[in-house]
Amino acid sequence: GFLVVYSHFLYTCPGKAPTTDQWGEIQNPAFCHIAELPIDNALPFIYAQNVLTNHARSLVIDWSIADRPPLQIGASLPIVDIAHSSNQFTKYAYYYVFVIFLQLTWIAAAWGVLNTLLKQRWKVWALLIGFGTTGFFYINSVFVWPKLLSASLAVFAVFLILDLNKRRKRLFDYRYVIMASLALALGLLSHTGIVFTAVGLVPIVVYDLIIHGTFRTLKLKPLLIAFAVALLLLVPWQVTKDHLTKHDRLIKWQLAGVISANDNRGTLQTIKDQYKKLTFKEWANDKWTNTHALFINYAKTRCGFGISTMFNKCNMASWRLLTFFSTFWAFEFFIFGFLILVWQLVKRSLDKFDVIVLWTAFLSLAFWILVMYVPGSTVLHQGSYATEMLLFILLGRKLAGLPRYAFAPLIALQVLLFYMVWLRPFGIHII
Repeated sequence: GFLVVYSHFLYTCPGKAPTTDQWGEIQNPAFCHIAELPIDNALPFIYAQNVLTNHARSLVIDWSIADRPPLQIGASLPIVDIAHSSNQFTKYAYYYVFVIFLQLTWIAAAWGVLNTLLKQRWKVWALLIGFGTTGFFYINSVFVWPKLLSASLAVFAVFLILDLNKRRKRLFDYRYVIMASLALALGLLSHTGIVFTAVGLVPIVVYDLIIHGTFRTLKLKPLLIAFAVALLLLVPWQVTKDHLTKHDRLIKWQLAGVISANDNRGTLQTIKDQYKKLTFKEWANDKWTNTHALFINYAKTRCGFGISTMFNKCNMASWRLLTFFSTFWAFEFFIFGFLILVWQLVKRSLDKFDVIVLWTAFLSLAFWILVMYVPGSTVLHQGSYATEMLLFILLGRKLAGLPRYAFAPLIALQVLLFYMVWLRPFGIHII
């Protein structure tokens, strides 16, 4: 359903005839929601075409195929190959609908977790509709960089290993551990941003095992097999990357602030050199700026804000930017779930799932703040979407605990906000 709806909204934006630029990306004014975003959504398509025409080493602008995770590129190969005789726009359209479907795996991941946590199925579906009408899930489903695909696989892995049912010990079960390892490895091959979530999750799982006395009796064989499965998937790509380039450009950009393709220093050497330039005071100020960036929008606007101008195009554009940049404001109406969380924290009524997600998110965000080198670079789309998804699920669960007369209006308001922000300004009408 979301595939049809999202594709309809994306393709029916008023615009002119599409054109193809020199990089093979479709410049289509009809894609009004993503018209001002960079080329990242088309990179897997371009690289897939390069692979099929034996030009895998060709650069796109100054980016190598080694600079991008391979899963979506590989998944797109059959689609691009099948449509190879079609014109460029038709080929791109096939690719685009297919990879929107890939990003929409977030629905399955969220449904799996919510279905376990909530008894009332209508609330599960209501929450999925609410999630789907936030800017975070919408724009990252139709702007098809593989970040939601990666997050979905990571959340699925978390769902597999969490022992929410005390009668089952999933970390002792070959099926769960190996499937979780497979999902996590595929997630890393989609986008490595989920590393931030993994950094937050692993200590919590280990602590949970120790505190419940199961660490000593933990069977190593399932874990070793799962580790081997992950290596079988990850090592070939790492070997390929090392063959194509001697440094990881994305890591150098994020962790050292060096983006130049002409910088040939090794990754670790670059990070070491950059930190030598900083004083402790500069470092501390940078970390404070990173923390501040979680809650604000650096894309400033000059919109006048008042009762009569609240829903004008300028303010709606500002809100779209805010939910694209800010980790906190991207939750939109689900932010109210934090109030319930604080109340339950004070009353000490949080359950195991709440505690695990909160600690995972806290550690993940803290690690992200500490390692991102460029001040203010902790904008939402440069972090882990898996952490954001887990928080969405947690906040949605809290709102689902409200009475029907409070829960249903909040979901309705979220749907209305989606219409006001993403549809109405572009002349798209539901009926």
